Amino acid sequence: MSFETYAKLYEEVVDLMSRGDLVEKVPSWAQLVESDLQNDLRDFRETVLEENGNLVAGQDYFELPKGFREIVLFRLNTEPETRLRLVSMDKLTDVRVNSTLNSEGVPSAMAFVSNDKLLIAGTPTQSHSYTLFYHGTPSPSERAGNNTSQLLRDAPQLLLYGCAYHGAIYTQNAEMKAFYGEEYEKQKRIYGAYLFRTKTSGGALRVRPDVVPNDSHSRELTQN
Repeated sequence: MSFETYAKLYEEVVDLMSRGDLVEKVPSWAQLVESDLQNDLRDFRETVLEENGNLVAGQDYFELPKGFREIVLFRLNTEPETRLRLVSMDKLTDVRVNSTLNSEGVPSAMAFVSNDKLLIAGTPTQSHSYTLFYHGTPSPSERAGNNTSQLLRDAPQLLLYGCAYHGAIYTQNAEMKAFYGEEYEKQKRIYGAYLFRTKTSGGALRVRPDVVPNDSHSRELTQN
């Protein structure tokens, strides 16, 4: 079973639960599933999101998008492109001083001033378009309609049963919580193994050629 869009996933979740009245709640359950995976699966690949916009002349601070977790790449679409370096606040002060002395108008570095704001240096003297790639949690609007994601493509059953599990918690249905929870944990193990294989070059797990199977153990398994 696969779902091409989040809208289709949400339809399948409420159909599985026989609760069409709860379709508006499902995006928040999908967010809870992603939070579970970040906590439970060491190899879980957080979604890489992209934001495009413009830095304006004189702009010193940059507001990070909602759901932001970690910067992957912050580039200015100059010619050639400029990639901002993430530095400490002390180092950023030196960059700001040097860029002022040398009359440079293209930012080259950044530092965090809070969890959701950057200070950039040097200060731009004209508008520059930018592209920010970052790890983050998609907003409910990004999980809606015809949108999709790598997780939705790789592990649709995981999202289906994870959403149903959190739906059972929401509806306080202990019996269905246990039922969906068991399948949810099974799908997490399957997805965790998939991520591990992907991380270690994607090959199937193999017995090392220098390991000789224990014959007595093999016979035990055959008899059982």
